[in-house]
Amino acid sequence: MPKFLEKKLDKEYPNEPDAKYKIMNSLGVMRGNKETAKGRREEKKHDAKTKALEKGREITPHRATDKEVEGLPKCKICGKRATRMDFHMQEHK
Repeated sequence: MPKFLEKKLDKEYPNEPDAKYKIMNSLGVMRGNKETAKGRREEKKHDAKTKALEKGREITPHRATDKEVEGLPKCKICGKRATRMDFHMQEHK
């Protein structure tokens, strides 16, 4: 079961222990007491986002598909994203 979702729902519904399971079942991340493939995908996405945020990177959705990719470094001067910052910084000189 997605632990991040379970913790979030525990905070929202502290007096209703069954509410988190009802919500997770209705979202499709669980079926009964078993985790679904969607739940495992959501857990992996959440783990990837938290790891990237810890490293100081941001994750943005890819335009062509729904897959998420790590963002490119952002220029502090103009805000553009570039794969090679050394070449990009030559534009500002």
